[in-house]
Amino acid sequence: MLHNRVIRSVVSVLFFTRILMSYVWFGMVTQKRIPRGQGMRRRALESLHEINAKRMYGYFVRLKGVYIKIGQFLSTQAAFLPPAYLIEMVKMQDQNPIAHESAIRTRIVEEFGAQPEEIFARFDAAPLACASIGQVHRVRLKDGRQAVLKVKYPGIDRFFFADQKVVKLMLPWFIRILEYGLYQESTGINYNALIDEFVKYISKELDYRNEVLNQERMYEQLEGMRNRRMVAIPRLYKEYCRDSIICMEFIDALKIVPWYTNPKVPNQKKDWIFRCMVECLFYTIAYHGFFQADTHPGNFMVLDDDPENPDVPATLVMLDFGCTKDFPEGFRLGVVEVVNGYLTKMPEKITAALWKQGFRTKLQTLESLELWVTQGVGVTDEILGFFRDGTDIVEHLRHNLAEMASEFLELHDAHRIAAVPEHYALLARVIATAPVPLEEYMPRVDFLPIALTYVSVLASKAREDSPRAAAS
Repeated sequence: MLHNRVIRSVVSVLFFTRILMSYVWFGMVTQKRIPRGQGMRRRALESLHEINAKRMYGYFVRLKGVYIKIGQFLSTQAAFLPPAYLIEMVKMQDQNPIAHESAIRTRIVEEFGAQPEEIFARFDAAPLACASIGQVHRVRLKDGRQAVLKVKYPGIDRFFFADQKVVKLMLPWFIRILEYGLYQESTGINYNALIDEFVKYISKELDYRNEVLNQERMYEQLEGMRNRRMVAIPRLYKEYCRDSIICMEFIDALKIVPWYTNPKVPNQKKDWIFRCMVECLFYTIAYHGFFQADTHPGNFMVLDDDPENPDVPATLVMLDFGCTKDFPEGFRLGVVEVVNGYLTKMPEKITAALWKQGFRTKLQTLESLELWVTQGVGVTDEILGFFRDGTDIVEHLRHNLAEMASEFLELHDAHRIAAVPEHYALLARVIATAPVPLEEYMPRVDFLPIALTYVSVLASKAREDSPRAAAS
């Protein structure tokens, strides 16, 4: 890991420039030298993707921090990312290079004032998982409880924010180049805004004290779902938590991606776990106005004693609460109005609700926003239909993303979205970053009945909010 901020920034810019220029050179020179037909140009581009994807993986895991988070995010973007990149980026969900044992021991000594063997009955030097900001080690407490330590990498705070600036500058260009390689045109997606929002929130994961509070809160709020065995969240052992260390219960669960891709796991189990994810999101939003905002697959596991047995229940395990979001006061009424407008097929109601919450197009008029909403309703209908029928959404998006986006691009540039409330932008990223490998298995879940259940809760909570808002 490079620790000098200036050197890291220079190396990062040079790396992204090298990747970008390789595609520019391919488009302007190499491609023209390759005869048309027989898929030769396509194979040459795929070969370039493979080379650059391996370069990117090697670079990202060397620098860790922000770059691992970016790799984790990219690993879930199967709709627009070439397969070669997916193969490499998915490794960053939980297979990152291990930090040197001495660095982890130094961090533990800094926080506890003693070696791990003096504090715990057992300390496993080999990590269970290596993430972007820290790595996880299994321990046994002196009272016999099995636990894990999440230890922040030493020195990561110093260069995290400098890395963010480079990522915000270079990553949108990289994605646009890939777009043209895949679709020969821009999809019109505002990647600058998406990456700005993403980078803003991953910086919150540096605060382990805040993560402890978030995990404690989520554990309490999902008590009902925990009692129904829909979800499990590790208990915190707060007496062992420090500024750079989180100590929690060890749960012997299975990684979610291999579990989903195992053909012997019954489909009804896979659908059930996906439904649990959806309900956890809806439940925390409806009842508490709060949700987990980092949904890459490395943050979820499955508790399943006999995966191939349909009669043995499976339980979703939620991990990592460094990035969460609270909705602002009054959001519940806005969501209810949007959903009611969607269910009654009245775009004007959706438009009015979104306008009140701060959505704006460049033209800054209700009429302009309604044009955008009308297009969005059609896309939403299509996506919900895929989940209801179990149709392969990833394959569809790979072939039709540019066409779907072109429907928005047909609108005059003045009708493009210019302002989206922060909490909606983050929620949209969560929804777009499915923690299950949709390219391998498409869950069959009807969202509407689930949504209707929680819309009634939102409506009830909105009525409770109104007197408080009036009183204030």
